[in-house]
Amino acid sequence: MIGGTALQSILLVSFLLRLTLHCHYPNLTFGLDDLVEFSSPMTSYKSLLESFFILNHTSNNLYDGGLIHQQPLLIHVLSFFYVDNNLLLLSIIYSIVDIIIALQLIHINMILFPNDTGSKKYLPGVLYLLNPICLLSNVSKSTIIFPNLFLILSFKFILSSLLQNLNSSNKLNIISAGVSLAISSYLSFYPIYLIFPICSVIYNINKQITNNVSNTNYIGLFIIVTLSTIIGLLVLSYIINDLNWNFIENTYLVTFSFKKLIPNLGLWWYLFIEMFEMFLPFYHSVFNLFVFALILPFTIRFSSYNKQNTGKNINLILMSFWALILCLGWITLTKAYPTVSDFGFFISFLPFFKPVFGYMKYPILSVLLFLHAIVLSPIFYHIWVNLGSGNSNFFYAISLVYALSIACIMIDLVWSILRFEFDDGKPNYNARLTQL
Repeated sequence: MIGGTALQSILLVSFLLRLTLHCHYPNLTFGLDDLVEFSSPMTSYKSLLESFFILNHTSNNLYDGGLIHQQPLLIHVLSFFYVDNNLLLLSIIYSIVDIIIALQLIHINMILFPNDTGSKKYLPGVLYLLNPICLLSNVSKSTIIFPNLFLILSFKFILSSLLQNLNSSNKLNIISAGVSLAISSYLSFYPIYLIFPICSVIYNINKQITNNVSNTNYIGLFIIVTLSTIIGLLVLSYIINDLNWNFIENTYLVTFSFKKLIPNLGLWWYLFIEMFEMFLPFYHSVFNLFVFALILPFTIRFSSYNKQNTGKNINLILMSFWALILCLGWITLTKAYPTVSDFGFFISFLPFFKPVFGYMKYPILSVLLFLHAIVLSPIFYHIWVNLGSGNSNFFYAISLVYALSIACIMIDLVWSILRFEFDDGKPNYNARLTQL
């Protein structure tokens, strides 16, 4: 169980800080929502408020006009907490969600590193709560926080299987993980790509529990629960959306087709602004495949090893979990409408790579690249859009620096994991190897 007076104090202070910023500085929320660094058409808080107005004060369908891009169930659930234009309940929900995410990070750390004692057990959750990126993302009321919540719940439920034998409790964890991943995928779609590395984690957990006897029944159960839940959520959305499927075009297809040509921190927008219309369908397909391109390679490479040469001291469950986080980082880098909220969520998992920190070569470079991007990005956007004295090249150049910072982190992590595997889980920092 999670305890400790210091941790409880941090959780309480973090909750009150977020709630205070939400309630007493509403202009900060709207100001952050205006920044492309914190908001996208898919996660905008203003878009969410617009959907509340349409839902409560008009008879129009939510998705008429193409302004709303959040999912129907999310809008209807959150609308219950938006009473008489009072933002208090909604602010409490956002603040609680951040605390829950931090607690899940702590649970995951205690499962993966049971020998950690004292404050080390709580470090990932505390770092998440103290991370200014995560704090500002929460204050911006971006709806990306909800798919992140269910995604990390899925991770936690899967890893909780380590604490159970092959019994009903283990099956319940698998079912809970499948439902959580399905909800996250329903809210954002991209998390469904993580079904492959998650299945790899399940496979390795079952091999450890059953003494290297493979058991694919739990993988099948997880896949069936995930897909069935997604179908159920889509059908329920169809029902509450006045028996209309138009929400699919305005939530998922608008992402695939990149219909909202709005500048952001991603790699897509500049290319499609400059491209002839006849080439758009082909490159839409290419870029969507690009997001998925490294999911299977990461999963396969870091979820197995050559038993004859290495692996005696390698925790394969930890390796497959690292592969899962690398896949999450790849999606953060290549998705159509990224924000720094995605980056903040991704780096919250970096403490779980502590066994390979000693191998990392470019942590300072990665930090400086990100700081360079996050400082200059709003400046270049303001000069281009508001003042009209710059051009799109300035902003796109700094978005490439932002992408480079994520890529640098991932390259460093991949090299570190390979070195960790090469040293058979026993770090040898003095060895000099060629980095290919």
